Amino acid sequence: MPTRLARLAATVSFAASALASHAGVPGQGTWESTLQSRDLNGDRVADAFYDTALDITWMADADALPFEARANGWAGARSWAASLELHGVTGWRLPALHDRGAAGCDDPDAHGGGDCGYNVRPETSELAHLFYVTLGNLSIVDPNGLPAEGGLGNGGPFSGLRGEAYWLDAPYDDGVGLSAWYFSTAVGVQGSSNQGNPLFAWAVHEGDIASPAPEPATWGLMLGGLTIVALGRRRRS
Repeated sequence: MPTRLARLAATVSFAASALASHAGVPGQGTWESTLQSRDLNGDRVADAFYDTALDITWMADADALPFEARANGWAGARSWAASLELHGVTGWRLPALHDRGAAGCDDPDAHGGGDCGYNVRPETSELAHLFYVTLGNLSIVDPNGLPAEGGLGNGGPFSGLRGEAYWLDAPYDDGVGLSAWYFSTAVGVQGSSNQGNPLFAWAVHEGDIASPAPEPATWGLMLGGLTIVALGRRRRS
């Protein structure tokens, strides 16, 4: 990524780091139809959201990474996700990257259409898809390389989602093994950072971790069916 754009991303990300969680914007993106809440402990509070478009589950809290783990950079973030247990559910990881074309950055202009820089193709990473498609956000640089109004305007149903740089679950091919991929929700940019940097992290899980609890009406039908079965057995005995 060109140095000028990299510095711009870092500056805006730092300025946005103090922002609180962003509320969901109705009608923006697909989140209202593609994210399904999952209550893992029965307290009627969403612990995660199943993404029907990507067939993965996002942890509801996007700011759960402990400071100690964040201080250990990319390795600390990956270790935290791998060891995470959320109400009995294990097997978490960082959002995946799908490196397109040649290894490393294949968009030297960083304006869009590649797998790094601004306006990356949504299919290049799970977090890019969430940012651009699910939440309908825009980057702060348009495809022509001009400044644009963008950033994290819609945070969907998640808590703790900040305008920050989040690690992705893939090393970056820098030739020396010192970098890893990240996506910045502050400015809508995807690129590489030194693995020792204390970026943020968000846990995801393959597939749907839990089926939604039956609605009250469904419970009534189930109980009614069980009652009929029980009465039938009594009559036969």
